[in-house]
Amino acid sequence: MEALSFDRLVGIAQTRGILYEAPDDEVSSGRRVVRTTIAREFSLPRQDAFNTFADPQAHVRFFTIIKDATPLIPLEGALKPDEYVVLEHVQEANLPPRMMVVKYTLRPPDTIIKEAVTDPFAGGDVASDKKRGLVTMRFEELTSTTTRVTCTSTFETNDGPVFVRGFIDHVWLNFFERLMVETGEIGSAEMLTVA
Repeated sequence: MEALSFDRLVGIAQTRGILYEAPDDEVSSGRRVVRTTIAREFSLPRQDAFNTFADPQAHVRFFTIIKDATPLIPLEGALKPDEYVVLEHVQEANLPPRMMVVKYTLRPPDTIIKEAVTDPFAGGDVASDKKRGLVTMRFEELTSTTTRVTCTSTFETNDGPVFVRGFIDHVWLNFFERLMVETGEIGSAEMLTVA
């Protein structure tokens, strides 16, 4: 998956009826902060949507950069009862495969919070392109068969090659298009964000 221009991202969002908010990046102490919000209504019951994304292995198919994931791992005493750890195998653009450690917080049926860090054991290797991320997924029931899915992300990164707006938001829009394919709104051949 490659970085897309901002105009292309906006065009895809408009074509697909996706609310897309992309405020200007912030830069502080050599770190870039990239914030994004996307939202759209889907023909999917809220509980089904929540269950799919609460299961890290079930939602791998929606994110091209995630190749595999462990199930939710509870750590009694170290985490609250609604918190879990997940290890993800990620492959971003032309970077080598790496591990992402994610803390999931599940608040059924409407909120999932993911806090992530890449390459936690890589030391100070700048080439590892470390990032920290916070993703909140909200599921708002509109009818018994329709749900508004809203994803808000904040990624704090170094100046590496993939964690720039054009790449991050390409992944987000691709995720929404994959969900549209899953719900039968479009065919896979109609996707505008093919990796």
